Amino acid sequence: MILSSGSFSTKNAPVTSIDVSVEFDGYMKLYQQVQHSLTPVSENEFDYLRKNFPGIVRKDDSGLLERAMLEKYSQYNWDISSPNLKQLYNQLDNATANRTLSISFSITRDSSSNNQLITSYDVGITPEKQLELSNAIKKTQQGSTPDLVQIDELVPTFVRLPGVTGEVEFTGKKVTAYLSYIVDSSDEMVVDSVKVINYSKYWQLTDQNGNPINFVVIDAVMPIGISSSLASIGIIGLYATYVVMVFGIVRDMLSGSPSDIPYEHMNDVDDLLTLCEDLLLARQLKDLVLEEQIFCELIEIFRSTDKIIDATKEKPFTSIAVKRKDVFDELEEAKDENIPEVKPEDEKERDDHSESVNYSSSDEKEKLE
Repeated sequence: MILSSGSFSTKNAPVTSIDVSVEFDGYMKLYQQVQHSLTPVSENEFDYLRKNFPGIVRKDDSGLLERAMLEKYSQYNWDISSPNLKQLYNQLDNATANRTLSISFSITRDSSSNNQLITSYDVGITPEKQLELSNAIKKTQQGSTPDLVQIDELVPTFVRLPGVTGEVEFTGKKVTAYLSYIVDSSDEMVVDSVKVINYSKYWQLTDQNGNPINFVVIDAVMPIGISSSLASIGIIGLYATYVVMVFGIVRDMLSGSPSDIPYEHMNDVDDLLTLCEDLLLARQLKDLVLEEQIFCELIEIFRSTDKIIDATKEKPFTSIAVKRKDVFDELEEAKDENIPEVKPEDEKERDDHSESVNYSSSDEKEKLE
């Protein structure tokens, strides 16, 4: 019954922001871009993707696809220190084994549960490719035209997001990307008649033609209401939660609460019972003034725990009804009027009759003897 009263409904959970970064083997991030708005895929584009990627884009994914476009330039400068740069040159120039280039995703979506997704994967860089990276950095530092370093299968084509549980899936063939190191000296300013040039050093991530790289994000349908609880903790967890809740309610009903102690644990309630009886007698006599006074006295006692304790102690308790004893005396007299009184003449006749009965019984006894 509890489950049937819940709301089993779902809603789309679109992505609100996505942070993509590329990092080389523990060094400072080469590229980082944050997108706060994704473009929904149109119906025509959805039909095209479903036709060309039948195993990835499904029919029920309609309305869930968004396109993320990565800007070419990193949002942050590559401010690496000189000692750290020399160490990087040494590792790249003398590489004998593959190293890794990590691409990380931090995705935030509009959902009450599992709304923050962080995942990453690594791409192997051969010693030859490491040497290309080293030469590209050196040439740019020397003022030459930046070289494009090809990184195969760096950016995914499709990113499928999970529901309440699960992990991010990268489906489809990954896209080849090109990294280039840029030193920009176009930012000039004059300070105190002195020309100052600000050098911006950053990385660029593009496709082969120098265009921004984009990929498709497949959102998930998220449950809301009681279905969200079922999806996150399961039917057993939800059942256990309701059992514990009902057990707590029943326990409170049976054990009572601390606020009931003054009313359930009284030493002597005779005075309170007397007040209640006086209230009933006043109602029978139709003395409304007295009835209201007694009722107000009861209310005043139960409004304060101190007065309850004082009224239930083993000591005499003075009632307002006692002050109106004359009223109750009249009630007692009215009751006595309904009982017939025994007169002295009746008592004498009753005694004579008993004696005569005794005498007759004795005479009969003598005759029998």
